[in-house]
Amino acid sequence: MFSKQIIGLFALVLTTNALAFVDPTRPLTGGQLVESAGSVQPQDELVLQSILKTSREGSLKAIISGQLVEKGMTVLGYRVVDIEGKRVTLQSAENTRELSLFADSVVKYK
Repeated sequence: MFSKQIIGLFALVLTTNALAFVDPTRPLTGGQLVESAGSVQPQDELVLQSILKTSREGSLKAIISGQLVEKGMTVLGYRVVDIEGKRVTLQSAENTRELSLFADSVVKYK
């Protein structure tokens, strides 16, 4: 009887440890939607998530729709033309798009 309790407790510990290794923040694979900044976006939509300045070269890089890109790289069919402090300019064969980190209008709350 005592050995059954030990085996049951051991099985419970093994199951708990296996579940602890699953990353709850890992993106879903094979899905059509990606969660970004509190809203759900289609994966083929361009979303500027961050702009980073590298310490060695001092160049700017951006995270667009989950991809780390720099000037000259391509993301979702657009070539990165320019990266500034708050904006990224993209160009495709059809048009030019500008992505911004923040909205141009600022709302002040009292």
